[in-house]
Amino acid sequence: MGSAWTADYLKVTGELDVDLRSNIAAEARANIVYERLINFTDDPGSKDALQFLMTREITHMNAFMVALETMGKDPLTIGKIPPTADLVHIYFTPQLVKEQMLKRISAHHGTKNPC
Repeated sequence: MGSAWTADYLKVTGELDVDLRSNIAAEARANIVYERLINFTDDPGSKDALQFLMTREITHMNAFMVALETMGKDPLTIGKIPPTADLVHIYFTPQLVKEQMLKRISAHHGTKNPC
């Protein structure tokens, strides 16, 4: 028979903008699934139904993005505490990660960087 609906199905963080971004990501994943299914079938009726469902996902994504915009939220800014300015835009390589970690450890402990 299935399971009854409960609030356990809700994924809520307490931050509306974070929840909206999570919903956008979920709709995007569903959209890709529908695209793959459309490409997998030759049945016109199935393709029409899947096309409708895929379009619905895009409509939901657009609605969630408008909600974020009306809240004045940047699509990629999450939380209230800003990230570390000198690290947030760095492309990390394994060597750079090691150097940055050692630099921060040295600065914290007042020792010379062993690199």
